[in-house]
Amino acid sequence: QNTENWQAGASVAYEVDLWGRLAAGSRSAQASAEASEYAAASTRLLLETDVASGYFRLCLLDERLRLNDEDIAAARAILRGLEGKQRVGAASQLDIAQQAQLLATQEAARASLLAQRGAALTALAVLVGAPPQGFAVATQPLAQLTALSPALRQPGELLARRPDIAQAEALLRAADADVDAARAAFFPKLTLSASSLWAASGGGPAGLAASLLAGLSAPLWDGGQLNAGLQRNAARRDELTANYRASLLTALKEGEDALDGLARQQSRDAALARALTATEQSYALAQGRLRAGALDGLSLLNAQRTLIASRDSRAQSRFDSLQAGIALYKALGGGWTSEH
Repeated sequence: QNTENWQAGASVAYEVDLWGRLAAGSRSAQASAEASEYAAASTRLLLETDVASGYFRLCLLDERLRLNDEDIAAARAILRGLEGKQRVGAASQLDIAQQAQLLATQEAARASLLAQRGAALTALAVLVGAPPQGFAVATQPLAQLTALSPALRQPGELLARRPDIAQAEALLRAADADVDAARAAFFPKLTLSASSLWAASGGGPAGLAASLLAGLSAPLWDGGQLNAGLQRNAARRDELTANYRASLLTALKEGEDALDGLARQQSRDAALARALTATEQSYALAQGRLRAGALDGLSLLNAQRTLIASRDSRAQSRFDSLQAGIALYKALGGGWTSEH
C-alpha cells in the first residue's frame, strides 16, 4: 500500500479587510504622499519668486548705478562751469562749495550702491545654488522688464491652484482616513493563513468555516489604546480642518491684497513717470537760464537735486511694479502667464 504525505513549505498570512481599516490606511498613505508633493511645489514656488525678486533687485541696483554715473558726470560738468564763471566774477564761492558738496554726495552714494550690488549678487548666487566667488549675471534696464498685468478682478476659484491649499486639503483627507482606520481597529480582524486554508480544504465547507473562525480575533482589552488612538486622530482631523479654513482665508486675503497692491502700484508708477517728465523739463530750462546768466547757482542746485531724487524714485517704482507682479503670481499659485 503506497501513501503520500506532503505539505507546502511556504506560509503567507493575509488579513481580510472586513471593516475597511486597510483601505483607510491606504487612502491615508496616498493623501500623505500627495501632501508631500504639494509641499515640494510650494517650496519650488517660493524659490522661483525669490530668484526673480533677487534678479530684479540686481537690475534695480545696476539702473541706479547708471543713473548715479550720469548724475556724477553732470555735477562735475556744472562744477567746472561754475569755476569758470567764478574766474570772471559770475559765480560765488558759495555756489562752487554747494556744487562740490552735491558731487561728493553722489560719489559717496555710488560706493554704497556698489556694496549693495555685491551683496545682492552673492545672495542671488546662493539662491541658484552657485558659489558666490566669480558669479556673474547679465542684467537688463528696468524699462525693458514688464510685470505681468492680468485683469484686476479674478475669480476666487483661482486660489485653489495654490500648492499650500492643495497640501492642506490632502492632509485633511489623510486625517479623515486615519480616523476611519482607528475606528475600524475596534472591530474584529480576520486573518487567513495559506497553510491553514490548504489543510482545511480537505475537510470541506465545515473545515473551511472552522479555519475562518479560528482566524477571527477581536480586541478585548487594550488598556484604552484604541480609544486614545481614535481620539487623537479625531483631534488631529479637527486641527487640520481649522488649518484648512485658515489657509483658505489667508489665500483670499493675499490674493485681494496682491490685486489691490498691483492696481495702486500701477497708478503710482504712472504718476511718478509724469513727475519725472516735468522734472526733466524743469532741469533743462534751468540749465538754459544758467547759460544765459539769468539763474543763480542755488536754483540750479535745487533743480539737480530734484532731478536726481525723481529719477531714483522712478527706478524704485519700476522695481516695485515688478515686485507687485511677483506677489500676485505667488498669491495665485504661480505657473500662469500673461495670457491667463
